[in-house]
Amino acid sequence: MVTKHPLRTKTSNNLGIAVISFDFSLDLT
Repeated sequence: MVTKHPLRTKTSNNLGIAVISFDFSLDLT
């Protein structure tokens, strides 16, 4: 999950959790 977008999560430290949750939601659907 985190390894999907390592650069994106690093770039957005504050929004890192939100981005991961968003990507995870897309994977579920």
